[in-house]
Amino acid sequence: MDLHKYRNKLIGSEEERAVSPVIGVILMVAITVILAAVIAAFVLDMGDDMGNTGPQTATDASTNSGWNDSNANELAYVTHTSGDSVEMANLEVIVRGPDGQNIRTFDNTDWSPSSDEVLLDGSSPSGDDVFGGGAQLTIVSGVSGNDIGDELSSGDKFSIHLVHTQSDTTFAEKELTAP
Repeated sequence: MDLHKYRNKLIGSEEERAVSPVIGVILMVAITVILAAVIAAFVLDMGDDMGNTGPQTATDASTNSGWNDSNANELAYVTHTSGDSVEMANLEVIVRGPDGQNIRTFDNTDWSPSSDEVLLDGSSPSGDDVFGGGAQLTIVSGVSGNDIGDELSSGDKFSIHLVHTQSDTTFAEKELTAP
């Protein structure tokens, strides 16, 4: 019985033994590189979106059934139903007509007692008011140069977009039909 022969079969010769550790090291390096690339891609992708997200808000919208395109009266209502609150100073309301063109944009310069074009819960908002927790925005047409009534007729489709100005994101978009 030649044990030297069996030893070579079980353990391998001096030339064959070095193959296993080299392959093992190559596989470990490859796994480490792939794992590092996946983790880096995940971390860098998350970093791009941080700080640029707008508020996560759910809203509901409706039109005023008594609206008349020739009078100054309430056209539509947008109600905050859940989610993040938005300070009125950081809110922009855009009304777009049937063709998608901007009819009127309301921003924080329009939130004044002298401009009753957008009302927060029935009164003109001030800079520290917040649209949140059941609050309602009322869009009024035909007041102080507001040309919504000139651009819309009964039956026209229009949309209301709420934009968070700090992050420059639209957080609510509602399509309605003029009554």
